[in-house]
Amino acid sequence: MPRTKLDKVFDNKFHETDPTEDISLNFHGSEFTETGESLNPINAVIVTELMSEIDNCIETKFIEFKKVKNSTVKRINKDDINVIYGYAKKAIPDKFTIVDIWYYLSVYFDINSTRFYECLLDEFKMELIDYLYTNTTFLKNKNMNNIF
Repeated sequence: MPRTKLDKVFDNKFHETDPTEDISLNFHGSEFTETGESLNPINAVIVTELMSEIDNCIETKFIEFKKVKNSTVKRINKDDINVIYGYAKKAIPDKFTIVDIWYYLSVYFDINSTRFYECLLDEFKMELIDYLYTNTTFLKNKNMNNIF
């Protein structure tokens, strides 16, 4: 019986791609959110600006994560995530929230946001939780008054 579904492992076209010397920012303001909704123009500009700031941050201090060598990019580990997140938090202007920086760094490096969060130091996790608790109603709406 012939296969009818595309297999992600055996039927991929990765080997046919032509890697460049540099991975460029591949986010465009007209892209869709994870829920499939289109970004409104104001949010698209803000997200594009934040992604540009993140790209500048990576280019200035962490260029090794953008270079392609032998068709691979340097793998980012837990320590690197913490160093990059800590640097980005300080280097990116205050008009962006730490939650936005955390989320779009995970998008930038194509790491699942939950996995990215789990790799953060407890200090960074507490900052994110405190921010959500004090500046949003997200935790209150979920009836989560105290997490710890």
